[in-house]
Amino acid sequence: MTLGDGWPPFYSERPSAAVVNPSQLYLGYAAIAVLIGLFLILPGVRGKERLFFLLRWCTSLFIGATIIACAQGVSWHVDSVETVMPFKANSEEMVRFKVGLMIGLSEFNVTLRGDGVQGGEDISFSERYYFLSADEALTDSLKRGLPFPILNVVEHFSVNRISTIWMWGRRYWIAGHYSFYMLWSAFGMWFVTNVLFHSVLLYGGMVLTFTGLLML
Repeated sequence: MTLGDGWPPFYSERPSAAVVNPSQLYLGYAAIAVLIGLFLILPGVRGKERLFFLLRWCTSLFIGATIIACAQGVSWHVDSVETVMPFKANSEEMVRFKVGLMIGLSEFNVTLRGDGVQGGEDISFSERYYFLSADEALTDSLKRGLPFPILNVVEHFSVNRISTIWMWGRRYWIAGHYSFYMLWSAFGMWFVTNVLFHSVLLYGGMVLTFTGLLML
């Protein structure tokens, strides 16, 4: 019974494709914690002000969480396709795969699931790449011997390779770069909105409108 043969209690590694971005899970936990805090202090608010207090801060919390989720998430473009391709380059054995792609503002995630090669275990990969370092990541992926479908997707997002006809990586990076700054500007305006809601409600509503324009 050793670590290498996979007998209990030494279980062999079974990697699986990522389904949810961990940063979005952390954001959800933080938002739920703040929401619980709001409900705990709600009994201290008197009369009809209690309902307005709850609606105002729940709406504000939802807007702030949405801004951060959009800035940090990788679900701006999501798609998947089933295809039959060789597992390795220059290989004659064809395998059925399901390739998934999730694109964010500065990064993209490639997932690969398929049947085992020559009766082996099922294939399951999840790789994250950044647009600015896609060329270096592609070279590193070639050295690691990642499956051919993943390499094919990463090569399409490569920035400086001569074989790339359409500069998908550069275009996505430019769009994501400016969208990222707009979203964080909206987050700053959202913070100012919460401060103004305690002093001048009218000014808070005006800044909140400007926050919505930045989010568009």
